[in-house]
Amino acid sequence: MRYRRWGLPAVGALTVVLVSTVVPATAAAAAPSTAAVSATPAGSSYTPVVPTRLMDTRNSGKIAARSGIGVTVGTDQVPMGATAVVLNVTGLDADAATYIDVYPADGPPTSASNLNIVPGDIRANLVTVPLAAERAEIIAAGPGGLDAVVDLEGYYSPGTGAGFTSSAPRRVLDTRDGTGGVSGKVQSGQTVSLDLSAQVPLGTTAVAFTLTAVDPTQGSYVTAWPGDAARPLASNLNIAPGQITPNVVTVGVSADRKVNLYNNSGAVDLVADLAGYYSPQSTQVFYPLDPMRALDTRDANGNPLTPIPDKGTRPLGLGGWLPPNASSAVVNLTGTNVTAAGTFVTAWPSGQTMPTASNLNLVAGQTAANFAVVATGSDEGINLYNLNGNVDAIVDLFGYFAPQLTPCASNCAFALGTNLYGRLGNGTTSALPRSPAPVFGLSGVTATTGDQAKGYALRSDGTVWAWGVNSGGELGNGTSGTAVVPGPGGGQPFDSPVPVQVNGLSDITAIALGFALRSDGTVWSWGPNYMWRLGDGNTDENGSAPTPVQVTGLTGVVAIAGNPSNGYALKSDGTVWSWGENVQGELGNGTSGTSNTCVEGQGISPNGPNCASAVPVQVSGLTGVTKIGLGLAAKSDGTVWRWGPRGSTQQQDNVPVQVPGLTNVTAFAGIGPSTYYALRSDGTVWAWGDNTWTGALGNGTTCSTNSCYTTDPVQVTGLTGVTAVSAGVVTGYALRSDGTVWAWGGGQDGALGDGQLFTSSSVPVRIAGLSGVSAIGDFGYSVVP
Repeated sequence: MRYRRWGLPAVGALTVVLVSTVVPATAAAAAPSTAAVSATPAGSSYTPVVPTRLMDTRNSGKIAARSGIGVTVGTDQVPMGATAVVLNVTGLDADAATYIDVYPADGPPTSASNLNIVPGDIRANLVTVPLAAERAEIIAAGPGGLDAVVDLEGYYSPGTGAGFTSSAPRRVLDTRDGTGGVSGKVQSGQTVSLDLSAQVPLGTTAVAFTLTAVDPTQGSYVTAWPGDAARPLASNLNIAPGQITPNVVTVGVSADRKVNLYNNSGAVDLVADLAGYYSPQSTQVFYPLDPMRALDTRDANGNPLTPIPDKGTRPLGLGGWLPPNASSAVVNLTGTNVTAAGTFVTAWPSGQTMPTASNLNLVAGQTAANFAVVATGSDEGINLYNLNGNVDAIVDLFGYFAPQLTPCASNCAFALGTNLYGRLGNGTTSALPRSPAPVFGLSGVTATTGDQAKGYALRSDGTVWAWGVNSGGELGNGTSGTAVVPGPGGGQPFDSPVPVQVNGLSDITAIALGFALRSDGTVWSWGPNYMWRLGDGNTDENGSAPTPVQVTGLTGVVAIAGNPSNGYALKSDGTVWSWGENVQGELGNGTSGTSNTCVEGQGISPNGPNCASAVPVQVSGLTGVTKIGLGLAAKSDGTVWRWGPRGSTQQQDNVPVQVPGLTNVTAFAGIGPSTYYALRSDGTVWAWGDNTWTGALGNGTTCSTNSCYTTDPVQVTGLTGVTAVSAGVVTGYALRSDGTVWAWGGGQDGALGDGQLFTSSSVPVRIAGLSGVSAIGDFGYSVVP
């Protein structure tokens, strides 16, 4: 769901682009630098601004269907280093029913939606969106064009601003009964003052509340701004006669904690439900997430499936994505397929009494969305209540508030590349690449490894920690799963953007991808059982182990290797054992399946003859082995042996064969079956396998065909004094004795550590920002003392 990418250009500064659809609701060496362990806590605090208009296409021309337009925010409005902005986005004069999707311009579109609009409607919604490297956003329109208005409300940044205190919604204004000290409709051109001095503490800088317009006499707009500032050219609510229209307002307050509310035309009742406040004393900071769909009660065609019934409550657990200390969730709540003439939807923390408040007000046949900051219960859950008829609910998660994560002080894990599923371990998620940065909350790390979706760390106390994707139990902490929502992809994986401890593992001496070696010589595995990779005899290919299980029959193991489909173990007697996939001879025991016999449905299956082994089998003919990798072994006589697939050539070796011209190897790298690396005792690195497109061999050459496999190792250019090697999909990494890390290949996902998506290099380049490194792992993970 997060890989969908449209061809919209990234635009300089802060950019917003609007695109619509009819589906509603949704290489030279770097200069030396020091890898100083970051002292800045994770998470961002909020700074409000007097609402400022950034874009109004009514002045420049309607946005064409399925196209984008840039909106610039200057550094005088939002400083460099800001992580997210809060925008009020208004859609109007739409040519067709559509929704708006707001996301960073150099990242992929999301599966979420921010605003739903139909012809003749004027609708606004608050949006909190991460800032990309180019400080850009994208917004969207559908088969017809529309006008859009964007107002800046504030921004999040680390180390500055105020934290957040959330609460269950409470009513602080209702002009219908005088709540909040204002009685009677707000008249045309009138400004009323909302006094929150009894609701929020002294020092509060901003508040968040749902503002609802009730029974307006004519079309109008309502503007909210701090009580001690001049009224800005901006709006928060756009209202039509007879409608009930809500929108969340995040607005600064005056020193005496007041907010002004202005009604432009006609007369209207206003209702405000307070959701929380920002203050220097508040301890909760914001962590943005790549927008993800947490709930959709419709079927894949948008028809009612399991709607919230009349006076029904739908619990929604968010613990699959939020850490246990999260205090509130930032969501977009959409109601559609409404059957009653009028209803409302209320969101509130699980385990608490439903408040007298509302988040959505709907009429029959309407599709409408509203931003919400909802406090979560002790189980990281919320409740959704529907007053009348049936309503389908869509909930898109955009982030959360939680305490600041403590930065690592020593022996820290560092990560680079995309933050997909939270694989950078900093409390956030994003498909955008990042330069090397510390994984938060871990210290005493001795080894790391990972892949494109998750990371693992071994600590000096023998415990193992994991972060990232958890749809198949990859975290090993006893939880796993996917939120089942309709449409392409079928679900949103649960993940953890912060490290969690893998259950039941102690005295661990080495780790691989979903494998651990204990000091007693036993091997443990967890996660999906794809191609029977667990090695515990379990032949349920769709099963998983959310907590570690022991690999069957292995004792006296001194080294391990593994990937998502295979495990390997070196025993103290010099023999090598393997389990998992064997479609192309990965087991090395003289057997293999075939591409015909190992296919079931649309994918590879372990159920055919010799397609996989659910228990370890001995790799044929290998004795005296001292080092292993994935389908690789070095023997005590200095020779190197390989088995299994030969990259893109569709060739394979079912038993080990000697790698020509390579001796005295001290370590291997390579995730299989593409490119492999070997470190020799003289500190040089050698490579063989695929060299397609990116220059993964690291010898200054590239290949532009699909048959670029070499069986003869070549030396990686210009590397000496290397002490460790690791690999990504088409990337090699080397750690030199001076503590610097070098990379080559790359081509995707920020693998070279330069913060860019698609750069590559056919020769090694220094990863800027890393020095003093003591260990490296696959996919750019490293350890800095």
